Amino acid sequence: MKLTDKTLPLELTRITTIYVDTEDRMGLVGEDEIGEHQKLWLTQRLLNHLVEKLLDWLPQTHDGIQEIAQQVAQAKHEPEHPVIASSECLNWLVHEITIESSKGVMGLLFKSDRCEYVAVVRFNEISLRQWLDILFRQYQYAGWISVDWPSWFVPAIELDLPEGVAVH
Repeated sequence: MKLTDKTLPLELTRITTIYVDTEDRMGLVGEDEIGEHQKLWLTQRLLNHLVEKLLDWLPQTHDGIQEIAQQVAQAKHEPEHPVIASSECLNWLVHEITIESSKGVMGLLFKSDRCEYVAVVRFNEISLRQWLDILFRQYQYAGWISVDWPSWFVPAIELDLPEGVAVH
């Protein structure tokens, strides 16, 4: 999708987050409300900055309250079928992420170089905590240690994920 004056960003309603070790980067396979797919690629450097901003967006409270809120969000995470990109779907590298926040909802606006492609994903506090849990697990799987995850951010449920599994 090309961004023009008349075109809005593609609103992704479901995403699956994957780590691809041969490319050492994360992929977001997204689906919009009519079933169209795109695969967005994110570098570790870009994700490191994003994770810090996502953690800052959460309510700033005592670590014990944060830990409980995180565990509640993780417990509410319902398993879903992964979003699977077809070989024909659009693949693009994210160069910039803009964070928008309004009424308890965070929107992440992913942009390609020169904003040729744009997609948005929206999170409330619970879904953001769930996605942070997924990112944390993917960081562990990837061996990425560059984010200083807060002490309260410890997965409540340890998953023994087989190699190369996608988490969504």
